[in-house]
Amino acid sequence: MSFVMDKNAMDSLIGLLRRKGYDVYGPIRKGPEYVFGSVGKASDLALEYVTTILSPRKYLYPPSEKLFRFNSETFAINPSDGTGKQAILAVHPCDLNAISYLDKVRTSGTFEDPKYKERRDNTLMIGMNCCKSGDQCFCASFGTGPDAKQGYDVLLTDLGDRYLVETASEAGKAVAADLKLKKATSADNQEKDKRIKAVRQSIKRGINTDGLPKQLDKNFNHEVWAKLKDDCYSCGACTTVCPTCYCFNVVDNLDFSLKDGERVRN
Repeated sequence: MSFVMDKNAMDSLIGLLRRKGYDVYGPIRKGPEYVFGSVGKASDLALEYVTTILSPRKYLYPPSEKLFRFNSETFAINPSDGTGKQAILAVHPCDLNAISYLDKVRTSGTFEDPKYKERRDNTLMIGMNCCKSGDQCFCASFGTGPDAKQGYDVLLTDLGDRYLVETASEAGKAVAADLKLKKATSADNQEKDKRIKAVRQSIKRGINTDGLPKQLDKNFNHEVWAKLKDDCYSCGACTTVCPTCYCFNVVDNLDFSLKDGERVRN
């Protein structure tokens, strides 16, 4: 179901989420770049962003997190505190798609990740369709943008003086109802299609995806990998920057007493 929301109602949306007990995060400026950070009011947001330094994955799968504390003598284990409710605002389609892949790995199958699932279940995802493309964007080649098809509770599209608001979950519908939003007209939906088409046509880069997995397999020992290997510092930053990476290591940190410690996932 789709609705319309005046742009000056963004503060009302943020206030509503905070009253519902959500910690609210969204894109904010960091020098010349953008990051996802804590948001208290609409003026904190930088909705003009194209990409951020790190994806919002960090709120679902932190770079480092304590799993539990332990005592090596009594073998007592104290689980870490649970996670609270959080709402992530203005997540672009590419990041929504990346999170959908993390969901497949961490919330389904034999090895479900309880820490990730708890955060995911407590997260309200508010997506935002792209209103412009960047020089490095190529999402249209993979069908992952500039408009979102999945992974959101609420989806916003900038229509100039208002947002088209689409809901895809009960939590999303509740937000629209609490804001008392008006239903969108066919003209609103047509305006969305027009704007998305313009963004798609502005994307300069593209990749031929036909047979791409086979091409990668055939070029496993390509010389480009040797060059990248020589340039690599082994800092591990790539695992933090990549929005779909789910690699991790687990370490035990002992206190100076050598009795108490904590287990951390990095």
